[in-house]
Amino acid sequence: MIRLLDRLIGLIGHCLMMLLTPIMLPFAIIAQSRQKSVRIRVAKDTACQNCKNKLGKRGVQIADKAWRKFNKVLVKEDPVKHRPGVRTLYAVCPKCQALYTFHGKRKKYKLMQMPSKTT
Repeated sequence: MIRLLDRLIGLIGHCLMMLLTPIMLPFAIIAQSRQKSVRIRVAKDTACQNCKNKLGKRGVQIADKAWRKFNKVLVKEDPVKHRPGVRTLYAVCPKCQALYTFHGKRKKYKLMQMPSKTT
């Protein structure tokens, strides 16, 4: 009886997920798009702590490209075990390559790593 109840609950959960996914997916896409536009808007007003250059939209694009490349490497190394990690890189200074993370609640970029000096 308990096994039957467990199976029934699992089946109901799967059915609900299948029914709600088409409804929830557009909201998730819209939320992600809004978050990105907020990050771009804040980046346009944020000066790099190292070189005083504005991070701007280009800084966010560089970080997005680096993040995609990082995930491709992980998938290539082990496609079965790959799990997307928590993203920490949200902007890269286009001039000096300083790395920034984003605090959503405060709507501020925080310096994560200074560029390495090569001499």
